[in-house]
Amino acid sequence: MSNEAASFIGNIPEHYDSGLGPMVFVDYAADLARRAAACSPARVLETAAGTGIVTRQLRDFLPPGVHVTATQCLRWRSPVHEPGNADHT
Repeated sequence: MSNEAASFIGNIPEHYDSGLGPMVFVDYAADLARRAAACSPARVLETAAGTGIVTRQLRDFLPPGVHVTATQCLRWRSPVHEPGNADHT
């Protein structure tokens, strides 16, 4: 048996980002972003941003001018999260 699945590498982040993540977590992410927006923040720090599900919701719910910093300390990333991808910045 390969250790890739246990390491969450290879195609697993892509599958999570395109399937499981949105199906399971997008509603929770939207709720969290609405709650954050209700606080009228000037800045938001998101830790453990992972595949960016909450980050995208924050981008959509927070008004222009709010600075969002999203961090992820793990090394895995799917190709859709490379710097410069307009859908995930």
